[in-house]
Amino acid sequence: MTPLARLKFTFCAALVFLISAGQHAGAAPTPAPAEAALASPIQVEAIVDPQSATVGDLIAFAIKVLHDPDMQVSPPNYSGILEGLEFVDKSETSPRQVEGKIEREFSYRWRADQVGTYQTPNLSILFKVPDANHPDQKIEGNIKVPSIKFEVKSVLNLQGEPKDIRDIKTVVDIPQKWPWHLLGPLLALLALAAALFIQRKRGSSGNSNHARPLLPHEVALRELEILRKKQLLERGAVQEHYFQLSEIFRRYLGARFGVPAMDWTTEEIAGNLDRLEGLSDSLKDALVAILGKADRVKFAKAAIDDRLSAEIMDSIVRFVQTTKFIPEEPREFTPSALGP
Repeated sequence: MTPLARLKFTFCAALVFLISAGQHAGAAPTPAPAEAALASPIQVEAIVDPQSATVGDLIAFAIKVLHDPDMQVSPPNYSGILEGLEFVDKSETSPRQVEGKIEREFSYRWRADQVGTYQTPNLSILFKVPDANHPDQKIEGNIKVPSIKFEVKSVLNLQGEPKDIRDIKTVVDIPQKWPWHLLGPLLALLALAAALFIQRKRGSSGNSNHARPLLPHEVALRELEILRKKQLLERGAVQEHYFQLSEIFRRYLGARFGVPAMDWTTEEIAGNLDRLEGLSDSLKDALVAILGKADRVKFAKAAIDDRLSAEIMDSIVRFVQTTKFIPEEPREFTPSALGP
């Protein structure tokens, strides 16, 4: 583990005893710094593992406390919630003897959901130590837990930045010279294109069952049905199933709403929901939830059962059917439409 990943902070409670003793005796000698460190009755160590995570990873935050047996130590007053991360659980080990001292550990776990730089909260450990001059009394104190910075990166940047992108070169002026010798072939091509267009229009007017391009929702529903018939989940190919499912959903978003959903990360799509016109707040929440669940299986290899997989598939089908857009059929022009 790197030095940044493991911070250690020692509180020299011996100074508290010196202050108390000075109030009552007035002549206690001041120990050297090294002696104070050796006499420290409590030590706190904070650990974040890993300090550089990617979206979907589990991040562990541990607070280790080592103190004298005659001290009373309270757990940190912390719920475990850290904005931007999904709280998973927290735990506490039973006190145990370590070289004449008591060791306790308080642990918290988060799941990385959003890219960014984070820092553990500023926490304090409250304790009570016996007063050397008044055995029936306790001296209250607290020790600060070191705050640690850590980072969550996008899985799309794991392979490093692209090296084949170069700056745009300056514009080069090219003298205009009309290629008159190409004018004849160009006119011939235009005439051929016009003839083909007229012929197609005549054929379409005489055949009302002329094939039309599939609409975005028709393409998506057809691809979802094909994916279902592949039975990838039944064969254990869970990640392949969710990669194809995510691509079908993203292609539909791009074709239906005109956004580059295939190129955007889930965080970028969530940040541009206003560009998806006509979506209600509930549909926006459903969209982000579908992409988030698929990403966890694709990149974090999260465990998922058949029931939840079926729910995700059904959620996509409902989303497509709810947001589908069917253009109006053009009305055929007839002379009677002009009136008498």
